[in-house]
Amino acid sequence: MDVSLARITTIFSIAILITIALIIFGSYKYLTLKKRHKALEEQLNKTT
Repeated sequence: MDVSLARITTIFSIAILITIALIIFGSYKYLTLKKRHKALEEQLNKTT
């Protein structure tokens, strides 16, 4: 009983850490893409 409970808590904490990492990575990637898009728009405005 205690062993399974410990295993469940470790799996749960690992899952939470993975989720947090994915959220951070996703938001970071989204922000960089947004910045790149803005830079591209500015370049297009300069050329036209």
